[in-house]
Amino acid sequence: MKKILYYASVIISVNCYAQMPASRFELSKDLQTTSHEECIQYYSKLDATYQTIHLKNFNTSNAGYPLQVVLYCKSKKIDLQQLHQINRIVITVNNGIHSGERNGIDASMLMCKGFCQGQIVNILLSKL
Repeated sequence: MKKILYYASVIISVNCYAQMPASRFELSKDLQTTSHEECIQYYSKLDATYQTIHLKNFNTSNAGYPLQVVLYCKSKKIDLQQLHQINRIVITVNNGIHSGERNGIDASMLMCKGFCQGQIVNILLSKL
C-alpha cells in the first residue's frame, strides 16, 4: 500500500509540474523576453492551475488597455484589506512601466511560478 501511495504521489507531482507554463525567457535559455500578450497568458495559466494565484483586471491604462494585477496568497484569500488586518505582508511589484525594461517582468513571472511550486520558501513566504 505504501508503494502505491508513493508512486501515485510521484505521478501527481510530475503531472502538476508538467502543466506549469514556461515563459519565453525560460524556453529561450534567458535570451528572449516575454511579450505583453504572452505575459498575460502565462499569468492566466497560473491562475487556472493554482488556487493561490489570481489575475484580476484592476483598472484601465492610459492607453485604454486593461491593467491587470496578479495576486499571490498562500492562504487562498484575496481580500487585501482582510490580509492587512490579520498582519499579512503584501508585496507590490510594479514593472513594465517603461519600454525596454523587461527583466523585472521575467523575474516576477519566475518568482510567482516559484511561489506556486513551493520552490521559494522562507520567513517572508510564511507571512503571505
